[in-house]
Amino acid sequence: MFKKIDNIIFDIKALSSISHYCNPVICSTKKCCCQSYEICIDNKELKRIIDFIPFAAAFSESLKSGKSFKNVFDKIDSNTYSIDQKELDHCVFTYFGRKGEVLCSLHSAAKKWGYKPDTIKPKVCTLWPLALTDSKPCYLTVDEDAFSFPCNTLRKSNDLRFNPNIESIIEKVFGLKYLFRLFE
Repeated sequence: MFKKIDNIIFDIKALSSISHYCNPVICSTKKCCCQSYEICIDNKELKRIIDFIPFAAAFSESLKSGKSFKNVFDKIDSNTYSIDQKELDHCVFTYFGRKGEVLCSLHSAAKKWGYKPDTIKPKVCTLWPLALTDSKPCYLTVDEDAFSFPCNTLRKSNDLRFNPNIESIIEKVFGLKYLFRLFE
């Protein structure tokens, strides 16, 4: 079952099939999304993140180079950049909390400075475990590897409503009007 809103096709069956609960403590001992993917961003996200690196560096020493900051981006093409990885293939923006939990320095800095984390972090990170295809039209579905992570489980219900955390992701990325229109 699919629903098209503007230029996005939502895979309702897939989106309703997943329960998601992010628990960074689990990431310290199990497979973690922050170390499993190459994170690509566009020019707009690049500018926003670069402007925020001084704040994120307060949480992640790997962003610093002496009294300056490292270039942690690799250009892929004219509008796409890849974010560097560090030891254990973690994204360069990750750091470990007091309990060993895997945390995002962009997320933590945004919260500390009064920003919504999804306005600073890469869109692909805010979307996860969902995935938006590059095709035209694009499809919003569940990432093909999502169920191999401990924070995601298959819902047993045939209910086409979404898990509240999945609804929250859709609202953060697309806005509340999309969430309402999905169930009209």
